[in-house]
Amino acid sequence: MRILTLEEFIEVFTWAQLGIHHKPCGFLILINNYDPLVSLFNHMAEQHFSYEKYHTGSCLFPPAINLIKKFYNYHHQL
Repeated sequence: MRILTLEEFIEVFTWAQLGIHHKPCGFLILINNYDPLVSLFNHMAEQHFSYEKYHTGSCLFPPAINLIKKFYNYHHQL
C-alpha cells in the first residue's frame, strides 16, 4: 500500500481500466473535503466513462477497514 498524489492515483486507476496492471486501486477519504471527487467518480460511472466494475463494490471511498479487507481479498476481474 502506498500513498499517492491525486494525479498519480488517477493515472494508476486509468492503467487498471486499460489492463496495464491488475492490482487493486483504492482511495480512502478521511474528511469530507473530497465530496466533489466522489461525485465526479459517480458521474463517470453513470456516463460510462469508466467501467462499472471499478465502482460497484470497488475500493473507491470505503471505510478504512473495508479498504484493507478489499485489498486482501482482491481478485482481478477480466
